[in-house]
Amino acid sequence: MKKALMVGIILLAVMMMVGVAAADPIGTGKVKWIFTGDLNDLAAGIDDSYWDATVTVSPCPQVPTGDYLGWCVSGEDMRNGEYEATFYDSRFGNVPERFADYGWNEINWILNNKGDASEEAIQAAIWIFDGGEVLPGYETWDDGADFQYLVDNAEDDFVPGPGDVYAVIVDSGENIQCNIIEVQVPFESPEFPTLAVPVGLLVGMVGAVAVIKGKRET
Repeated sequence: MKKALMVGIILLAVMMMVGVAAADPIGTGKVKWIFTGDLNDLAAGIDDSYWDATVTVSPCPQVPTGDYLGWCVSGEDMRNGEYEATFYDSRFGNVPERFADYGWNEINWILNNKGDASEEAIQAAIWIFDGGEVLPGYETWDDGADFQYLVDNAEDDFVPGPGDVYAVIVDSGENIQCNIIEVQVPFESPEFPTLAVPVGLLVGMVGAVAVIKGKRET
C-alpha cells in the first residue's frame, strides 16, 4: 500500500511537470509592427531596432500595451501592420516546438549586452542563434567587430535578472514572420522557472510520506 502510494505521488508530480513543460503562452493580444530595417535608415542611425513594435491590445500584465524594440527571429514574410499575436516568455524553455532549438539564452544575452553595437550587427547576431545564418540579402551585416563580439561572447546559460530585458516571442502563426520584443524583468518580482513549482510539490509530498511512514514505524 505504501509503495503504491509513493508511486502514485511520483507519477502525479511527473504529469504536472510535463504539463508545465509544454508550451504555455503568457497571453494574447495585438501588435502593430513598423519595419525599420531598411539599409539606408539603419546606416543613418535613424532607428534602434529592426522593428518598431507597439502592443495595442494586451490583457497580459507581463506585456502591457506600449512601444517596444523589436527584432526578427524567423524568415517568413511580414509587412507593416497590426497582427493578432500570442506571447511566449523565452526564458526557461517554455516555447512552441518550432522555436525550441533556438538559442534563447544567447539571444537574451545579446539583448542585454548589445551596448553601442549597430542595429545591423545586433540583428545579424540574433539570426545566428535562431537558425545559424544571416538571412539572404543581409550578408554584409556580419562583417564588423560588433557582430563578432556578440556572437563570440553570447552565454548559453544566461538568464536575465531583475532590471534586465528578455525576449518575449510574438507568434502570429506559422506563415507570418515571428518577431521578439524586449521586455524588462521587474525589480520587485524576480522571475523563477515555473518548473520549480511542481518540483517543490514533489519534494514536499515525498517528504510528508517519509515522515508519516517514520511515525508509523516507531
